[in-house]
Amino acid sequence: MIWLCIGALIIAILWFVCMTPWPFVLLLRHKKEEPREKGRSDQKQIEEHLTIKKGLPYPSSYPSATYDVYYDPKTPAKRILVWVHGGAFIAGDSRGTKNFGPMMAKQGTIFYAINYALAPAHHFPDQILQIDEFLKALPQLLSKEGLPMPSHLYLGGDSAGANMVAEYTCMKYDALLCEKSHVQLQLLYCGPYDFAEDLTNPKLKDFVKMFHYLGWAYLGKKSWAKHEEKYLASPYHQVNQKFPATYLCDGRKYSFLWQGKKLAEKLSDMQVYVKSDFYEDMPHEFQFDYVKYPKEAMEVFENSCAFMEDIERK
Repeated sequence: MIWLCIGALIIAILWFVCMTPWPFVLLLRHKKEEPREKGRSDQKQIEEHLTIKKGLPYPSSYPSATYDVYYDPKTPAKRILVWVHGGAFIAGDSRGTKNFGPMMAKQGTIFYAINYALAPAHHFPDQILQIDEFLKALPQLLSKEGLPMPSHLYLGGDSAGANMVAEYTCMKYDALLCEKSHVQLQLLYCGPYDFAEDLTNPKLKDFVKMFHYLGWAYLGKKSWAKHEEKYLASPYHQVNQKFPATYLCDGRKYSFLWQGKKLAEKLSDMQVYVKSDFYEDMPHEFQFDYVKYPKEAMEVFENSCAFMEDIERK
């Protein structure tokens, strides 16, 4: 009997290792990395007099439905910016913008950083639908803070979050999937935008194994590269002329600069208003490291603010 139990346990372990993406996901989640987001030397002064609330709930059918909010209670808000964090679809949370959020709030922005259900427990398009749930709840959430709805609603995301934001913006024109929210602009930082790219592309050589497992985790199929979902979850293949004004940034080192460039080119060809900052010598998520890359990180921040203000003048 004991040998039967041991055999069943071995089979279960083999199934877990070979037939699910969980071992890779757990390894990646527990890999100790130095936090990428590092605040400016004057971060405490930036946060003075701001209202900062974290871990608040929003109505959702999915888990991890919480958000952080940052705003200046003494200054009328010009805009709302809803941010979707990165983390390779399987990790991360709203703490990734704990410095960026206050910086945006100082610019007259009500900044929301949302959490969402992570893969592989939840697959595409659950995360996109959850973004939609948050946006539907925005009037209620603003009311709780005693804030009026500004006339400008923007979305932003970094890494996997940039993919989801761009994907939401594509899918929101399908009434069966997402509410037709009036998103006027989006900020996309260091995102992957094309799951359907040929995995033999030399530019993917550092990402092939990771792409395999993350695609499996996010899209829900081990053979995801053979299925339609790789196109449905790829903003590059879903964009259209209704896409809002878009600002993109990325760096070449261990990131997706070439995908950002081809998305920017496609949007430009569609007459979508697009601006971009691409850096040959910057790594993935450099834009949130104000200590190691202060010049480039602040350039992205300032250009993002200028882009929003440009839209508001039109």
